[in-house]
Amino acid sequence: MKYAFEVSNGHFLASMPISEFKNKESLKEILISKLNSKDIEIKEKIPFADLTILKDNRYHSLILCDDNLYYDSISSKETHGYVPNLLKKKGWKFTKYWSRNILNP
Repeated sequence: MKYAFEVSNGHFLASMPISEFKNKESLKEILISKLNSKDIEIKEKIPFADLTILKDNRYHSLILCDDNLYYDSISSKETHGYVPNLLKKKGWKFTKYWSRNILNP
C-alpha cells in the first residue's frame, strides 16, 4: 500500500539502468565480422533489411535481426509478420538472428 500511495502522490520516479543493456558493438557489426568470408560479402544495402548477403556481387539473401531497424518498426506485427511474409511472397531468402543468441551463446 505504501508503494501505491507513493506513486499516486507523485513521489516515485521510475528508473532503469539502461547502460547495462547497451553493447559496445551493434549486432549488425558483430554479424558482419563473424559471417564475412571470401565467398560472401555482407553489407547494409537495402532499407527494409538489416544486412544483405552478396555472392559474386549479386544479391543472395537478407539478414533480419533485432537491431535498430527492429526497434524503429511501427509494431511487432510489422517485424514478425508483415516483413517476413512480404519477403517470402517476393521470393527473397532471409535469415533471422537474435542478439540473445549471438551475444549470450
